[in-house]
Amino acid sequence: MISFSSESADDVSWRVEIPVPGVVLIDVSVGSGGCAVPLHWRAGDWTKPPLDVSLSAQGRIEAVQFVLQDERVGRASMRMRCPVTQSGVAEFAVDDWAADRYRDERVEVSAARSGTDELVLRIGDPSVDLEYCRAGVGLLLGFDRDELAEIVLGPLSLEDWESVGAFSLGG
Repeated sequence: MISFSSESADDVSWRVEIPVPGVVLIDVSVGSGGCAVPLHWRAGDWTKPPLDVSLSAQGRIEAVQFVLQDERVGRASMRMRCPVTQSGVAEFAVDDWAADRYRDERVEVSAARSGTDELVLRIGDPSVDLEYCRAGVGLLLGFDRDELAEIVLGPLSLEDWESVGAFSLGG
């Protein structure tokens, strides 16, 4: 379950780094962060490190980490993005997480480059009609029936895209 507060959206920053050839690490920081014991919602097929969304104890996104591992980032298929319907802070319901800091979901996570140089992370097989929330400058969250279904970051710089392309499979 997701709720939205009318607070202003957080500051967003990201970095793209290459720890070893064939691996690209994309780290996104949202707001001031700094939760001592964050919660982690992770999604992927576990053939590589999963998409990791780090949440505060109140359910606010603090960070996103995504790893590209020997894979090519292609162009996103063109689909019309719905207009942003919310702007502010998305808060995930985490009340029932007390027993476990991690929620893992086995689902395909794919990465693509939009025509406007954004990195689009699709989680599962979202519908066409997503509801978007602007979580900060350069970060959109797309929801499908209150489930996080898409993360849109950017636009990334030419240097960031060169890093992604140079070290991905076939780059």
